[in-house]
Amino acid sequence: MNRRDKDASFGLVNWPKDWKNTNEGGMVVYFAAAAVDMDINGHIPETELEQCCGASCVTLFYGEEIPSDSTRNFLFPDIDHADVLSENRYISRSLYAAVMVGNTGGSWWNEERQDYFECKYDDLTAEGKTLYRNLWDLYGFPPIIVTFLDT
Repeated sequence: MNRRDKDASFGLVNWPKDWKNTNEGGMVVYFAAAAVDMDINGHIPETELEQCCGASCVTLFYGEEIPSDSTRNFLFPDIDHADVLSENRYISRSLYAAVMVGNTGGSWWNEERQDYFECKYDDLTAEGKTLYRNLWDLYGFPPIIVTFLDT
């Protein structure tokens, strides 16, 4: 599949059908399972998931994130800090998981609301909702649904 094709879509997201495509370059949706309880250095405290080996990962910020600044700043705590090396500002906090659940070649804009599509739980397919609930059951907290606009 050519993800740059505005009609191409993949994954567990019900993408909007009647929104305007601004041709920015596409969109991608992730589930981010981010532990809230971290030490001062941003490390996940040891849990049963990490008894044997480190069970964390990071993801990189790219394009433009659609959600509010609070979500962006939670997942990418150094993104606005000029004193941090530029390449390090785009690395997320420690995550239990970062799962891409859908992408599309369209950059979906709602003229009436004057904003881009931001995936919510209700926008997921039945399989996407099942995966969301399974990750919640696994980690003990709901994953954050994050939508990126590929600019």
